[in-house]
Amino acid sequence: MKVKRLIAASLSVLMVIGSLAACGSSGSSSTSTTAAAAPAETTAAAATTAAAPAETKAAEPAADAKPVQFTINSGLVEMRDDVVKKFVNDLSEKSGGRIKGQILEAGVMGSETESRQACIDGTITVSFNNVFNYAPMDWQWLPGAFKDYDDVKKLAFDPEGEIWQYCIKADEQAGLHMIGMLDNGFRYMAAVKEPLNTVDAITGAKVRIPNFPTVLDWYNNIQAIPAIIDHSEVASGLQQGMIAAADNAIYNYLSMGIQEMVHYITPTTVWGFGLMSVNKDFWDQLSPEDQALFEEVGQDCSEFYLQYYQDKTNEAVEKYTGNGTWEMCPPEDDLLARYEECTEQTWKQYVESHPDQADWIATLSKVVGR
Repeated sequence: MKVKRLIAASLSVLMVIGSLAACGSSGSSSTSTTAAAAPAETTAAAATTAAAPAETKAAEPAADAKPVQFTINSGLVEMRDDVVKKFVNDLSEKSGGRIKGQILEAGVMGSETESRQACIDGTITVSFNNVFNYAPMDWQWLPGAFKDYDDVKKLAFDPEGEIWQYCIKADEQAGLHMIGMLDNGFRYMAAVKEPLNTVDAITGAKVRIPNFPTVLDWYNNIQAIPAIIDHSEVASGLQQGMIAAADNAIYNYLSMGIQEMVHYITPTTVWGFGLMSVNKDFWDQLSPEDQALFEEVGQDCSEFYLQYYQDKTNEAVEKYTGNGTWEMCPPEDDLLARYEECTEQTWKQYVESHPDQADWIATLSKVVGR
């Protein structure tokens, strides 16, 4: 079944060392945690060096080239901050210091939604934000769309591909110009007392989810009990026993402060992303040469962050499985069968609730091979 391949591939992106603890399973080869295809571990500094494009001489500005200044929101997590800084520094270097960006402190523009709206309004000129709660983009958390990071890179991070082009059009309709994509990770269930990798375990288990309809449908369909809890309140919810597990990308366990509380990690086949967007009025005022620079640096940063996010996730997995805090628990065959059934159900529900996106979802299904 396709979901078996998705789960096996999802787990293979994690760096798994020989001493990695793993939950007992039925032994199905489709749920192997082998990570032969996983990228090598790097430090943050090494990741920056390895993923950065080959060094090039800064472009000589034309005699009449004007200075360009822009503002950009800081990342709400440290990793996102790193790619924001890289974007600003690379634009300055490639323009010979003519294009300068000001990074606003985290939280100045408010939430992710408020920050994106500020870019639409022109309060800031560049926005690096998640877009899962933005209507034309809320299909992204449909389960089973991408089986692994090879799929993500080939299908989503291709500037000529249909997914990238769809995102450009969606941003244009909002008054923005998209120049890049931000990995937001594959999502997992992190449980405290027991792994949620069987039908019996997941049925009736209370799992924290974000306030997002597609995720709500998915968890209802697999017969868990989804609990919408804010990111900042997940740790207390786990401590007080209000929830059995939390749904999120692995690296976000650290930002939520739950990495020492949870012990059993199970994939869900859901992947998400954010966008690098420029205010459209600002974009239209740039010269063609400067637009090309913004595009080039945006795509470079997209590729950098895609690898960087995987490296940081692998580091977390190696650390917390290595010290015995986490066990990677792929779904047993019975839960895989439920995943398969509920994936189809969730996609149908999405089309029913978003009839205006039916054509796009049909195209997306073909692109990802569903």
